[in-house]
Amino acid sequence: MDFTKLLKLKYWFDVQPLLIHALQRWILIAIFSLLIIAGIVLILIAMKKDKILKIALNKISKAVLIMGLSGWLLLFFRWAGVYFLSARFWLGLWLIGLIIWAWRLIHYFKKIYPVKKQELIKQRQLKKYLP
Repeated sequence: MDFTKLLKLKYWFDVQPLLIHALQRWILIAIFSLLIIAGIVLILIAMKKDKILKIALNKISKAVLIMGLSGWLLLFFRWAGVYFLSARFWLGLWLIGLIIWAWRLIHYFKKIYPVKKQELIKQRQLKKYLP
């Protein structure tokens, strides 16, 4: 593949993209399917955790489920031959959305989650001594 095409706007905004090869299609199917499976597994794990961790796991599961399902939708549009909705820039927007969502989740786990966890620990210690 010629990677210099990725830098040209015509490549991204071509409304009649070429068909994707079988190997590329299977790789995308595997990635999107793994995202959906990971989202379902995280939902099941979150059911058994404490309140703060449950909220965090639900944030992650929502992100990966939405990204997996939207990826499958993009593949469906490509398979159905819907010209505008199967354009390459949608996959680029999907990737940008994935990066933004991952950044927000990392920010949550580095900044907000530890504070909420400490508040929960303090609250539990306080409740231990109250009738």
